[in-house]
Amino acid sequence: MPSLELPPAEFMQVVAGGAYAELSQLGLQSEIRLDQQGAAQRAIVQQRGTDHLLFAAQAGNANQLWVHQDGWANSASIAQAGERNVLMMLQSGNNNTASVTQYGNANRALVEQVGNFNRATITQLSSGLTAVIRQYGDRNTATVIQY
Repeated sequence: MPSLELPPAEFMQVVAGGAYAELSQLGLQSEIRLDQQGAAQRAIVQQRGTDHLLFAAQAGNANQLWVHQDGWANSASIAQAGERNVLMMLQSGNNNTASVTQYGNANRALVEQVGNFNRATITQLSSGLTAVIRQYGDRNTATVIQY
């Protein structure tokens, strides 16, 4: 009888209270690693398809992230440190890569990738910033750095 390997989903919460993590995987060989430290962190992650990767770390208080990966081999790296930062990310297609870093307070970021082999990077290093990257099609590259 063949062995059935379940996709890994790991998260660690070191919190003062009120953290929420909802991780959903439908497909094969996808991976979620979520580290939440602080109070009132919120993370909702959905992976549908095969070979997705998500690495996310939240530190501080009341940071929020929502990530939906659909297709094959999409990857995302997220770091939120501070308070009340919000990230929404959609990756639909194959081999899309996104990296978001939010340091500071009350930053907003949106990444939308629909297609294949797209690359997006958002770096927010202050407070009260907003960044939006929308990529439709294939082999697009976008970088936003905000101070």
